[in-house]
Amino acid sequence: MKFLTAFQKLYSNHFLLAATSSLIIIGFIGSVNVFLIAQRPANVYSMFLLLIAVMATMRFLALFLARFPLARIFESALSGVIVQLLLFIFILNN
Repeated sequence: MKFLTAFQKLYSNHFLLAATSSLIIIGFIGSVNVFLIAQRPANVYSMFLLLIAVMATMRFLALFLARFPLARIFESALSGVIVQLLLFIFILNN
């Protein structure tokens, strides 16, 4: 828990740099996920995976552009990276 609060403090101290790098990381992993999903045959399962990938990316971007509190933006950045990485691992394993 101390690591998470220290990471959140570091994120808020360097907010513009951290938010920009979070956007790049989430966008890159999300683009790779979309590319890998698009190579599969189109069905409901693939569309659901695409929806998850897009929602994880857009959630952070929407909160950042709407200027939500820093704690919410940090949480959405962290959850976006985690969701995108889990989705990437899931896609590679199937």
